[in-house]
Amino acid sequence: MSLPGDLIKAIREELTSGDPKTKKLLTELLLSIVLKDSGGSELSNYVKNLDIALSALRDLFRPLIKGSLFNQPVTANTNIFSSDLTPSLATTSNPVYFRIFACFNASGVLSVVKTKGTTTVTMQLNGGNALNANALYAFDIAVESGESVNLQYSVNATALELKVEEIASTVV
Repeated sequence: MSLPGDLIKAIREELTSGDPKTKKLLTELLLSIVLKDSGGSELSNYVKNLDIALSALRDLFRPLIKGSLFNQPVTANTNIFSSDLTPSLATTSNPVYFRIFACFNASGVLSVVKTKGTTTVTMQLNGGNALNANALYAFDIAVESGESVNLQYSVNATALELKVEEIASTVV
């Protein structure tokens, strides 16, 4: 019995992804299918489990868009997003990363406003140096369960591109 074409394609994509952890997990899953299926009767159950495992892996490695602006005005020193951004995948022992892509039409300082409980702190990105106008920057910040994040820009500007993606810490 052969695996369905779509599943074979998914396995090939995952095995060629270059990630050693993914390759090891898939190799173990495939080996368990071969070793546990002596008569062919349980192969479909193992294939279903493998498909579920592959879907979970793909979801884990796929960034989640938490906030996005494209060619929108921002007001100086004001929270850019109408509500704070919170992590979906973080646990108390396993934080996530928010990857921030930012490009503004005017030079200014981009800051992270992080809240945990009742305490809020503001931290400047790029060493507190102004971002160059019309230049795209990328930053990663760690975010734990129970924390929320917003962004502020030091001058009135247009956010040509501002995107915040949540990335599982196992990926970074």
